[in-house]
Amino acid sequence: DGPKAQGTITLMMAPPPFTLLIQRGTNLRDADLFDVSDPYAVCRVGPAQSAWESKASSTERRTMVVQNSLNPEWQFGCTIELPAERDEWELQVRVFDSDWTSFDNCLGECRVPLAALAAHANELRTYVLDGPKAQGTITLMMAPPPFTLLIQRGTNLRDADLF
Repeated sequence: DGPKAQGTITLMMAPPPFTLLIQRGTNLRDADLFDVSDPYAVCRVGPAQSAWESKASSTERRTMVVQNSLNPEWQFGCTIELPAERDEWELQVRVFDSDWTSFDNCLGECRVPLAALAAHANELRTYVLDGPKAQGTITLMMAPPPFTLLIQRGTNLRDADLF
């Protein structure tokens, strides 16, 4: 824009990544026989009500294990790239007890529509864990997405170089 401007620039909005904070678990079930649970959380994103295995493993993220705690503080942040078409998608979070000698025990899970997370962006929300023998809650939030603008192409621009 200006008296000597010429040409066009094509702009494209890039879909922002999904930014997630898994803050904590509260009042989780004690699944260890001689000790207290060693919980961690795993999440995936995909179509609502789809099976865990149907959600792309490329969207999987995992917190660290917190030893001997029924109220783990993960403070885990991550980003997940999503396709533009995700209107009916959900975040599925599973909480497990880490075991060295056997399979990890599922302590429960929750499913949250991405639209609900986006509606409460930057707001910590607590969700009740569901499933057989599930007990407790998980607190998480979606961070507001950054604004990203890509300049895709410039054509017929004025040559303003001196040499």
